[in-house]
Amino acid sequence: MEDDVHLAQALADSAALGLMHWSTEPAQVDDVITRVQSVIAAKGTLEIAKGMVAQYAGSTIGEAPRLLSAYASCSARSEGDTATAAAHSL
Repeated sequence: MEDDVHLAQALADSAALGLMHWSTEPAQVDDVITRVQSVIAAKGTLEIAKGMVAQYAGSTIGEAPRLLSAYASCSARSEGDTATAAAHSL
C-alpha cells in the first residue's frame, strides 16, 4: 500500500512538472509525441534506478527515492543524472 502511495505521488509530481514546462504555443503532433516519449523514458529510467538502489541498499522501493536523492545531493549531481548513470551502468 505504501508503495502505491509513493507511485501515485511520483506520477502526480511528474504531471505537475510536465504542466509547468508546457509551452503555451500550439504544439505540433510530433512535438507532443516526442515530449511524451521523453517523459516515459525518463520515468522508466528513474524506476530502474529506484529498483537498483532498493536492491543494493537492502531497502524498499518506498525508501529508494530518498536514498537516490541523498546520493545525488552528496555527489553534487541532479537526481535525473544520478538515475541515468545508475540505469546505464547495467
